[in-house]
Parts: sequence; structure tokens; C-alpha cells
Amino acid sequence: MARKDTKPEVQHYVPKFYLRGFLREPSKKQQICVFDKHEEKSFVSNISNIAGETSFYEFGPDENRGVIENIFSKLETSSSSAIQQLLEQKTLAGLSDVERGWLAAFIASQNLRTRHFREVIRSLNSEYTSRFERRGIDPKKVKGFRAIESEEELTAISLQRFAENIKEHSALIGGKACCLTTTTKDRPFWVSDHPVVLHNDEDFGPYGNIGLALPGIQIYMPLNSTTLLLLWCPTVLEKIKKEFRTFNELKARFNVRKALGYQVDHWVNHQIELESQRLSRNNEELFNAFKNGTTIPATAENVDFYNSLQVNWSHRYVMSPINNFELVERMIADSSKFKTGMKPHF
Repeated sequence: MARKDTKPEVQHYVPKFYLRGFLREPSKKQQICVFDKHEEKSFVSNISNIAGETSFYEFGPDENRGVIENIFSKLETSSSSAIQQLLEQKTLAGLSDVERGWLAAFIASQNLRTRHFREVIRSLNSEYTSRFERRGIDPKKVKGFRAIESEEELTAISLQRFAENIKEHSALIGGKACCLTTTTKDRPFWVSDHPVVLHNDEDFGPYGNIGLALPGIQIYMPLNSTTLLLLWCPTVLEKIKKEFRTFNELKARFNVRKALGYQVDHWVNHQIELESQRLSRNNEELFNAFKNGTTIPATAENVDFYNSLQVNWSHRYVMSPINNFELVERMIADSSKFKTGMKPHF
């Protein structure tokens, strides 16, 4: 809620109740380990001072002040019980339809209310402005377009986009196949100042492959340092199932050749057996988890992949219970593009 006095207020775009799931030990001081990508250094911070900014939601007349944060407060209160239930029971099966709805809305809000989301809006607006000017067009005379000239304007536009998109985004997220994955405390899941991250293995050419409604989209959000929520487009599971069917057909033809007495390559036979074991084990675990909304263990490679997405999507800060950010440092050393969050290009 907004302050009743006139002191500046830090308003969080990643709520403190959520960040408490990533506290370092001992947790009583509400501290979290942070890596600043812009400065390329790590430090320890109280969660009250991270993933928030002074008067982040305030713009326009005085009557607007605090209204937006009150809306977020209600959303957080309503969704926190669903998140806590997932953490305790490690299954989505016990969630009611209402709880699933609040969970989807919370995930959508964390994709639409962050500093990264605002910087994407600023970047696109700046790109359009530059293109108009390069063509000798005054951006102020373009119908339906307004160049962003102040932080207050950016705040107003970003909150307007939030209001316009929250229902549709919540519905798209709620329609994904879901399961949980877990890790250990010594290899934790990271979180960032933009916790909802997207990935897609499909290639749609110059139009990009990141969008909540696109086939193949994968959404990941850590619920705490040892539990992460996977939300996949159902087409991803269908593709894996098709791969498995194709392999079974190939194996069947290979077995028929052996049965009929044809000479077979023992190395090929060995490789088929290994691939059969891999596909059978992975698909059985994966499909059961998505079918029942249950939990699968994350490998070390899985954890690094999920954490790398947090690095890639974060605007500035990556957070962990453990002060070991070697992966971030390695990624930034490989490419400076990781020092800022992902932005669309056209």
C-alpha cells in the first residue's frame, strides 16, 4: 500500500513474499545474494531494497498514487496460498480452478510489471521514433503514435499495457501443460528482476519465436530456490511423443531384419538400445509429470539451463541464496548482450 506520509517509497515489481523463497542462510535477516549485471559485481541485500524502485507505480494526479500497488497487493495475497500449496505438496493436482486462475494471473503479472517490461516498451518506442525521423516524418504527427519523452510517460504507458494484456496473458498461461521440477539447496534455482522466462526450440524465421501464443513456447518460473514451475505449449509434448513413435517404428523394422536372418551391425544395435533406454526413461517421467501435474528431478544441466534463462531475461539483477555467480560471469564474458534483458529487434 502507498505511504500516508510524504517519504519516498520503494515499490516492488517482484514482491517480497516471493523473494523470501530465495533467502540465503540464515534467513532471519531477509537477505539475498545479488549479482548486478551492469556493474558486474555481487553483493548481499535485504529483499526490501531489491527488485523495486522509488514510486515505481506512481504517475499523474495524486488520486492515482497507490491505486496500482493496491491491485498488485490483492493479486499477491490471492496467489500466495496457491504457491505455498505447490511448495508443500509438490503437485498441481490439489489446486482448485480458482487457485489455478490466481496462479496464472500472478505469473502473467510478473511478465508485465517489471523494469524489463518497461525497457522493452522504451526500446520499441525509441526504434519507431528513429525510423520515422530517418524518413523525414515528425513522430508527433503520426496518428496513434506517441514518442515517450519522460519516465512518467513510460510508467503510464506500461501500466496501460498491463491493464490491456493481463486477462489474455493469464488465459494463455493457464492453458499450458504444467509440472514441477526440483533441485537441491547446494545447486539452487536462481531468480531475477524478471522471474518469468520464455524459451522456444521452434524456428519461425525473422518473426522470432518468443510469444505466449506461439507453438512450442516454454515458460519457466522458479517458485523458490529448490522448486521450479514448467509451463509448456502442448505441441512440445506432442513433438516428443512423435519422436518416440518414430523411434519405435525404426526399432521394430530393425528387429524384423534380425528375425528374418539379415546381417545387422552390432554397433547400430547397441546405439538403438541406448537410445531406447534414454527415450523410454525420459518420456515416461516427463509425460507422467505433465499428465498428473507432479514433480521430476532436475539434472545439473537442467539447473544451468533454467538459471541461464534468468540471466538472459533479467534487466539488471540476478539473485540466489548462494553467492556463486560463475555462470553469469561466464555468460557476460562470452557476450555483452547478456548485461541487459532480452529485447525485440526489427
